[in-house]
Amino acid sequence: MYITKSITQRSPGLDDYITQCGLLGFKNNSSLKLMKWNWCLNIGGTWHATYDNQTIVSVTGIHPFKDGYRALFRGAQLGQRMVLIDIRCKVGEYMTIYPYK
Repeated sequence: MYITKSITQRSPGLDDYITQCGLLGFKNNSSLKLMKWNWCLNIGGTWHATYDNQTIVSVTGIHPFKDGYRALFRGAQLGQRMVLIDIRCKVGEYMTIYPYK
C-alpha cells in the first residue's frame, strides 16, 4: 500500500532512496545537495515521500515560484508502479478545460 507523507529531516530511508537514485543514474536525486534539499525548505517549500510499506519509492519537492508554486521539483520514483485511479468524477471537469491547454 502506498502512503505519501511530508518529510523535513534526513532519515535512513531517505539515505537509501538517494543511494538507489545514484545507482540508477538520477543525478539530481543522488545527494541532498543536488536535490537542493535545504534550499527548498529554506524558501518555504516542502518535500513529500511516497512509501511502499516502509520503503521510500518516490520523493518530490514543492516550493513557492513566482505567483504560485512549483510542484514535482526534483521528483523521481524508483522503478515502475502500477497505480489505478478512479477518475470518473473528474473527467467532466477536465474535459471542459482541455481545449484551453
